[in-house]
Amino acid sequence: MRDVSTKQRLLKIIEILRTETDAEHRLSIRELLDKLKSAFLNLNIY
Repeated sequence: MRDVSTKQRLLKIIEILRTETDAEHRLSIRELLDKLKSAFLNLNIY
């Protein structure tokens, strides 16, 4: 069951990142990767 919740969290993270990227338009690939990296790190903290 943990996999399902992890997938849901990842989908939510991706949705948030897409929203932020659409809003900012100038978000660089590096900034996007940094946000994704921090999101993954936060995912592992319970």
